[in-house]
Amino acid sequence: MRRAGTPMHRRGGRSTLRIPALLIAAAMVAFAPRADDAFAQISYGGGPQAYQSIAPAYIGVDFTFDGGELPESSFEFVEPVWGIVYSRPGFSFSAARGVQDASDSDDLTLIDVLLLGYGAFTPFRSETRAFELLVPVGLSSGYRKVSRNSASSVIQAFEFTTFSIGAGLGLGHRTEKTNLLIRAMPFYGLATRSIGNENGSTATFDTDVELGLGPFSDRIGVTLGYGFRWQKWNLKASALFEGISDETFDYSGTMHTFRVGVLF
Repeated sequence: MRRAGTPMHRRGGRSTLRIPALLIAAAMVAFAPRADDAFAQISYGGGPQAYQSIAPAYIGVDFTFDGGELPESSFEFVEPVWGIVYSRPGFSFSAARGVQDASDSDDLTLIDVLLLGYGAFTPFRSETRAFELLVPVGLSSGYRKVSRNSASSVIQAFEFTTFSIGAGLGLGHRTEKTNLLIRAMPFYGLATRSIGNENGSTATFDTDVELGLGPFSDRIGVTLGYGFRWQKWNLKASALFEGISDETFDYSGTMHTFRVGVLF
């Protein structure tokens, strides 16, 4: 894997997260239409027996530079990480963290957080059909940071907050003790760097398959899930740092999330 070369001297202040932007995005996601308000029979596991689940996750990460020449300060990250996923009808939250060791350069630490809220419509509702076609519409807010474990460069971290809107398709299936949801949603929106005033764009394709078994004895059950996310970040040239060009923060990547957890 290509890594950064000789580091530059740091000129900027310490990177800080844009808390107001995250709070606004989180509030919009939290108040997004809930899937169980859209339909009662099959509602992503919702309806009269709506459930929620929490699961540890093993996540394969492939995060690479997407521009022309690799910049001196590179934040490519291609190691698996561990995380946690929480979901309920119409809402999901995931958080992950991991470290990529390097013998010839600075170690990198990745932090990734995603909130997703959605409502779903059933254009062909039927009480007898085994599978229900769903049209989810929602909002997504994310935070991605890949940072160096030393203060040796003017660009210490790839750190973005994103806010996106999207819609897609899905399938829902439900029996007394089984809930299955399959959905795929493209998103497009705003990407904001956490230091400076630079804004850019982000494009995301998010898919998820979740199988809930139970609850058994009216208490807890088991949830199995797999998620795939492709995302691209693009930022315009920076007016704060001379070393930042139009391609410095052009990155794209995928995440494969495998999880087994508790349904309650």
